[in-house]
Amino acid sequence: MSIVVVGSVAFDNVASPSGKAENLLGGAATFFALAASYFTQVRVVGVVGDDFTAQHFEAFKKRDIDTRGIERVQGKTFRWGGHYTDNLNEAKTDFTELNVFEKFEPHIPAEYRDSQFLFLANIHPDLQALVRREMNGVRLTGGDTMNYWIQRTRAELERTLKVVDVLLINDTEVKMLAHNEPNLLRAARKAELNREVLKRALFYGSVMGSFAVEEFGTTRLQNLTREQIDARFQLFRELTHLD
Repeated sequence: MSIVVVGSVAFDNVASPSGKAENLLGGAATFFALAASYFTQVRVVGVVGDDFTAQHFEAFKKRDIDTRGIERVQGKTFRWGGHYTDNLNEAKTDFTELNVFEKFEPHIPAEYRDSQFLFLANIHPDLQALVRREMNGVRLTGGDTMNYWIQRTRAELERTLKVVDVLLINDTEVKMLAHNEPNLLRAARKAELNREVLKRALFYGSVMGSFAVEEFGTTRLQNLTREQIDARFQLFRELTHLD
């Protein structure tokens, strides 16, 4: 079983009340790929510049992540800088330098097309839709977006959401997508999924997030074991009484 993730591979500068760090390996596709690699085979589609070295690729190689879909072109890799206040759920953007990502056109390698699962990370909704059309044989498609696309490309985003099975966004983005509806229960549409599988997946997502915030960037996600993940899942399960 494998999953294809399409999105940004970037360098991040991050500051928080506990300190700051620069030139971190980041990007939506990177975070997703590293977290998912503890559960399944991951294949990445993205673009980087010639400042993205073999050492940077080593982080993917170490987790046995397939990077044949990452194009390396002339120019600088996408860069993002931001900071967090006491609310770690919301990042404040200080700068965004799209660089080679500005003209990113996803190309799905032939070797990826037998994957049954697809995750459309945080990129322009039209690009997400393009990839979804190309990967028309997948069993399940997940997607991500952010306030930038909700505010600037709502029509395109709403079209793309029609071909996404699972949307992963935070509460602020949910309210924004629902035209600033303050009540999350009214903002969300009721839908029936495989309850037990979805519940476990959400818990594992929270577990991976709890590891990610222990260090800046993707550093902690690069150095985990499945035993550590399952131990924290069990602790989370006991604390929350997950059946």
